[in-house]
Amino acid sequence: MSELNTRTLTALLERETSARDAEVLALREAQSALTQAKVQADSLLAYRSDYTTRWAAQMRESAAMEIVHCYRSFMLRLDQAVAQQQAVVQRAEAAVEKRREELDGRETGIETREQAAAAAESRLQEQITELKAVETEIQALLTSMDAKRDERMTALVKTYESMKPKDAANIFNGMEDTLL
Repeated sequence: MSELNTRTLTALLERETSARDAEVLALREAQSALTQAKVQADSLLAYRSDYTTRWAAQMRESAAMEIVHCYRSFMLRLDQAVAQQQAVVQRAEAAVEKRREELDGRETGIETREQAAAAAESRLQEQITELKAVETEIQALLTSMDAKRDERMTALVKTYESMKPKDAANIFNGMEDTLL
């Protein structure tokens, strides 16, 4: 795998990490909204309980029909408010769950890209090691070839030195200029 592919994987990993960080922030915001919704729901439930207790005590003493009607009307609205707030809590819980799932997906994506980047880096290191071994082998072969060429040249020089100058001149005259 080339260095370009490694850089691409690194860039994808950085992008995925940024998206994960944004998802973590969104999860925190959703959790905060859920906490606020639960506090509001608990507050409404506590108010309803307190209101019921107060009115039960007051109705034992005296309960005009008009007051009872107002009480029931108010309790109906209060029950609706509690139901609406519980629906808000449920939606907030669903949003938190969705954010958690998305965050888990991002984490999985990051792990996958990290593994791919590590594998690419490992393959790249293996290729570098192989190339260095090949380079060393080629260098050894070149050194061997140079030594053999030098030996042949030395043997050829000795051959021509041991010849009579006239015979050597005849051989050189018959050779192409590029060989001399």
